Amino acid sequence: MVNKRNTYLSFDQLIKYCLISPVGDILLRLLVSMCGRRFKALEHLVAIHCRLKDPDGMLQRYTELLTCISTPAMTRNERASAITAVLRLIAGESPEIVSKVYEITRSTLQADTSSKRLWFSTLMHFGEALLRNQDYGQLAHVVRELHSSCQLSDGSDNSTKGTYLLEVYALEIQVKNLHYWLIFVWYCCLILLLLGSVVG
Repeated sequence: MVNKRNTYLSFDQLIKYCLISPVGDILLRLLVSMCGRRFKALEHLVAIHCRLKDPDGMLQRYTELLTCISTPAMTRNERASAITAVLRLIAGESPEIVSKVYEITRSTLQADTSSKRLWFSTLMHFGEALLRNQDYGQLAHVVRELHSSCQLSDGSDNSTKGTYLLEVYALEIQVKNLHYWLIFVWYCCLILLLLGSVVG
């Protein structure tokens, strides 16, 4: 009887081998021919690297994807859908990887003046991810950056960016509510400790 268990590689091992060997470029060309567009192929490769828990490969392909997206041939909708798909994909990853992906995205979009709305919405998603991960230090910096993007040179709010301001204020309210809740819980714990020491 042939031991099939040792005869075949699992799918994950095969894909991992293909991605770390020269076959990876062949796989990219194959995906390009299947998808018809390079950015779609790179999007699939980012998903494969993410599934294989290969953050370095994922970041490398994502950087290539952002370079591909920055070309004038890409429409705003194609840019937004590609970036949104990757950001949804990495939502369950470690906070370090999520931060790296958002930082790469933010720096790339900030350099492109035609993608201001996409930059803003990406930064809003990053703020919400930081709120979920309870990274308040970095969240405060992101909220300040978002708010300053909606201000005039004299520091007052720009009334022409009303929708943006509403989104920033909503995020600020969530942060402040969380801070008040944490302070309330801290005071309750302090009172319970004091009552416990008085009773005990």
